[in-house]
Formats: sequence, C-alpha cells, structure tokens
Amino acid sequence: MEIIEIENLKNNFEMQKFFSLTKEIYEKDAIWHPENEEVIKQWFNFKTDANEIRTWPVIALDDEKEVLTRAVAILHSRAKNNKNQKVGWIGYFEAKKKQNDAVRKVLQYCQEIFQKNNVQGIIAPRIDNLQQGIQINGFHFPQTIMTNYNPPYYYDYFKRNGYKDYRKIITIIFTRESYTARDFQTKDIKIRHFNRQDLEKEIKIYHHLTNEIFSNRYDYIPRTFEETKNFVKSFLPFLDEELVIIAEDRNNNAIGYLICIPDYYQSEREEQIDRARIISIGVVPRYRKKKVAASMSSFLMRKLLEKGYQSLEGAIIMKANIPPQKLARKFGGKIGREYKLLRKKI
Repeated sequence: MEIIEIENLKNNFEMQKFFSLTKEIYEKDAIWHPENEEVIKQWFNFKTDANEIRTWPVIALDDEKEVLTRAVAILHSRAKNNKNQKVGWIGYFEAKKKQNDAVRKVLQYCQEIFQKNNVQGIIAPRIDNLQQGIQINGFHFPQTIMTNYNPPYYYDYFKRNGYKDYRKIITIIFTRESYTARDFQTKDIKIRHFNRQDLEKEIKIYHHLTNEIFSNRYDYIPRTFEETKNFVKSFLPFLDEELVIIAEDRNNNAIGYLICIPDYYQSEREEQIDRARIISIGVVPRYRKKKVAASMSSFLMRKLLEKGYQSLEGAIIMKANIPPQKLARKFGGKIGREYKLLRKKI
C-alpha cells in the first residue's frame, strides 16, 4: 500500500485517482450526485491575501495502483476551538468498503500534518461553515444542492480511529403535502427580494449580516469580503432572485436574510426543478424573538408554492439549536437528513 500526498494539482495521474474513487463507490447509487471536479480544484487553489487556507489532499493506493481511500487535511488560520487553540479539518473523505487499514493510514497521515502545524484537535468531516458532518440517517432523501451525502459505513471508519461524537446536525424537510400555511407579519419590518442589478451592494449587505449574525459562535469562521464575493458569485448562474429574501427595519437597514436556491442538481439530471434548498437563514441579535425569521419564512413558502415547488430542504441546524426547529414545525417541517460532526484531540 502507498500513501500519497498530492503536492502538485497538475499531476494528472494522482488527481485522476483522487476523483475516480467517488465514481467507483457511488456507481450504482441513484441518490448520489457527482462532485464538480473543477470547483474542487479551484477550492484547493483558492488563496486569500493572507494565505489563510492550506490543503493537503491524500490518497491511498493498493499494489495495483487502485485507489482505496482519500481525505484532505484542511488548515484554516482562523479555525479555533473554545480555548482559542488551532483546529484542523478533514474534508472530502471517501473510502471503499472493508478498507480499515487504508483509512487508518490516511487519517494518521493527515493527523501528522496537523501535528507539524501545532494543531490541537481535528474536526471531521468539514469543508467550511455550510458543509460539515457525516450522514448517519435519512439516506433515502434525494441529495440536494450543497448537502453532504455518504454511505452509512463511513461513520464507523471515524469511530474506529479515535474520533468522538461532537455535535448532532439535522436538516428539515418541507413538502407541499405536509406544509402548514402560516402568515407572520412584523410591525415596521419590510421584506424584499435580492436585487441582482445592485450586486455589489447586496454582497456587502450579505457580508456584513453574516459576520454579525454568527459572530457569537466560536466555531464559525468569519469570511473575508473576498471570500463572500466568491461565494455569492458562485450561485449567480442559477440564482432565483425571488427566493433570496432580505429583511429591513423602518430605516431600510438590513437586519436578516434567507437564502434559498433551486436544486440545480435536478437540472443536471435533466429533470424539472421542483426542489429547493435553504442555504442559510439568520437575524441580527437585536431583532431576534421578533418574528423576523418567521416573516421571511412565510414569504418564502408562499413564493415556492406559487412557482410550483414540491419540496424544500432547510439549512443544516445543530440538533441542540431548538428555536429554528420550532419555527420549522409551524410550517409542517419534519426532520430529514441527520449528521454527526466528530472530533479528535491530538
């Protein structure tokens, strides 16, 4: 067995092995949606001005040069735990069945990379603020855009290698059949759509709101403006402005947002798009408990019904975060996919 750290992304043989693994694992899986190789390569190459993100793709090959498993060690300079210690992430993990030895060696290789960089702990799997967690339940649901999906046996691989349960994560599923109509109106709050014609202003609003809304979470990585701009522009080709909602106060100051996008995966399968996915929803602290999130949700639900959507999958929610789950139930939402985020001290 050979463990290879892919140092040159232009090495066609090594990169071909990295990407071929998913095709083998999910060959007969009708749920899985193929990963976008170009987007992943761009992500590996992405560097901010401060060079804050570093990645180490690692693969394991057998004696016949067949790939057995892969993982990427990710080090973000702003990733810290609640003790302000450096934390590394494991992302893009994939492995064939019955490959305990190969998985152990690849995860150990990533761990040694972190140790050389004075990292105190590892979170797995995680790529960024929005894509994290290993799926443990709800495997029958269609894989919607920007959701993690993996075979059930992956969880055991991490447990065998010393990773402990850290957090439970869920998504909420809404269907046309289960939807309960609710109309929430908040005094002095205005709800509007995203304005593509004033893109720079909208990006600035989103950037400011995101960092204010989630700044109290120590595991949230605030984006630089450059990162925010790249993130928003990545969705523009398939963005429906009427599904991106911004809440404003009486002085037209933005105080919350709800970002919902059509499930573009359906389009790539040449299906009619009738599913949508909420990427993120949030309200600034001073306006929480004032039904702003409920007002945005009600606005979105009406628009989805008008447009003929059949189902909606919500953003990932920490199982311990009760308020958004209560809000979802008011609209007929039920628990969909379930994930676990794992960690390991080193």
